[in-house]
Amino acid sequence: MDIFAHALWTSIAAKAINTQNPRLLQRRLKIGQAAWWGVLPDLFAFTPIFVWMFWQRLSGQGNIPFIRPGVVLPPQAQGQIELAHSLYNYSHSGIIFLAVFILFWVIRKRPYWELSGWLLHILIDIPTHRSEFFPTPVFWPISDFHFAHGISWAEPWFMSTNYTAIVILFAYFFLARTRDKKTDTGK
Repeated sequence: MDIFAHALWTSIAAKAINTQNPRLLQRRLKIGQAAWWGVLPDLFAFTPIFVWMFWQRLSGQGNIPFIRPGVVLPPQAQGQIELAHSLYNYSHSGIIFLAVFILFWVIRKRPYWELSGWLLHILIDIPTHRSEFFPTPVFWPISDFHFAHGISWAEPWFMSTNYTAIVILFAYFFLARTRDKKTDTGK
């Protein structure tokens, strides 16, 4: 899924937890922090290649197309693609997430639930990536297994459906908040 949708879905999930069951985690989730962790896997994996691509364009060394499903990058991008795949393995692994979550828990002496935005990112990517474009290595480094037959998040019908669902859920939370404010003021 694209990075903006990851941020929005993570925000929706955190808002839903805060709204529906605020005592579930003993405190309210910080939505901005959850959204940050929700986009971090892609930032970690793809920032180096995007910086390299922009540099190539700015320096006049090439007009490298943006990386997305279906785009074949030129040979000079091969090293950057290999780096992105390596970083993607780390940032999209449920095993790595679990190790980091436990590390945060040990250091903080309590769970850092906003970090779950990272896990939500991985779970969303499992069905929205195909094997030919960054399949999600959920069990890496233990296994190279990945779900090969996902729906490409870049399909126009999927993006339309995805963002329509996001808009509907944001509208729901907005209307619910407006209704609650009216109820609280007695109007």
